[in-house]
Amino acid sequence: MKKTLGRLIIELLIASILSVIIGTIVDKCTNITIPDDMQNFQFNIITITTVFAGFSFSVLGVLISLSSTSVMERLKETSELKTSCNVITDSIVFFMVTFFWALSFILGFEQPFIAIFRIRKGYLFSVEMGHLLYGIILFLRSVYRMAYMIHYIFSDSQRKADKKLKDFSASVKNIKKEMENFKSNSDDM
Repeated sequence: MKKTLGRLIIELLIASILSVIIGTIVDKCTNITIPDDMQNFQFNIITITTVFAGFSFSVLGVLISLSSTSVMERLKETSELKTSCNVITDSIVFFMVTFFWALSFILGFEQPFIAIFRIRKGYLFSVEMGHLLYGIILFLRSVYRMAYMIHYIFSDSQRKADKKLKDFSASVKNIKKEMENFKSNSDDM
């Protein structure tokens, strides 16, 4: 747990630093400004983050429900399942961090940060948007990993079904052959 929490904290710090760097570059090189109606914008961000977090929870639920299949039992022996769970939970955490940033903008809690660190509101806004963007990237990555695992599970099921069909066809041929032998033997008598 400590290793996972430490990794998550490092990811959060790196995402924050990258967000500030990108925000500085965007602020210096473009005319992009923070929205005039910040409160309504932040309510929209809260809606977006909660929807994405809900989808991430759904993906996690699907992953957990699939974990009882025989293929997933084999995947548990690899790092694939753990990595997928980590990506999903990381996306949920980043969406929740973005949620709290938006909530702090709505409640006016960003003002002390601006006063203490002598930074512009745009920097805090860019950190918030950076966390949202990284959360979306992690969400897309988790969906891709789930699609891969589902494909793997169904392709394994298809191989088993093909083998059963082949065995069944062979059994039917053997039964036909035995019936023909029996018929020819009974005709000879």
